[in-house]
Amino acid sequence: MSERRPAVYDILEELSNEEIRRRIVFYGGPNLPVTDQTRGRLLDVLREYIDQSKQHRRPKESNVVPVLEH
Repeated sequence: MSERRPAVYDILEELSNEEIRRRIVFYGGPNLPVTDQTRGRLLDVLREYIDQSKQHRRPKESNVVPVLEH
């Protein structure tokens, strides 16, 4: 069974080169031109930035048990 990427990845394929560049810069990446030759690699870079940002937004698990007040 093949693994399907989340819908956000499908949408990324439809972005213009300029929008890919803007989003990479938004995530703190380099301001590089996106061309037909670099598009595939820069989409991979953008996906990595998106994945990293999702990991940072998740609450960290902790061994501390919350105290419930009665």
